[in-house]
Amino acid sequence: MEEFQLKSLREKEWNLIKTYAERFTFVSLSQRENLTKQLSEILFPRLQVDESQLTMYEKENQLLLLYVKLKDEWEFDL
Repeated sequence: MEEFQLKSLREKEWNLIKTYAERFTFVSLSQRENLTKQLSEILFPRLQVDESQLTMYEKENQLLLLYVKLKDEWEFDL
């Protein structure tokens, strides 16, 4: 993902991806797939990512990579 794509995300989207990443390992596989599907349908169009050919595994990887890229930008100690 390019820098301009990441800049299109706001605090609302950051909170969604953060919650997704935090819960990723604690939910069942079926819940994880459902959350991945919902979140990718929200975020990928905004990021101009064509998800039509992506597997669920690839969508998960993209969302987790997005979390890692955004974490430094959005999280900071006060």
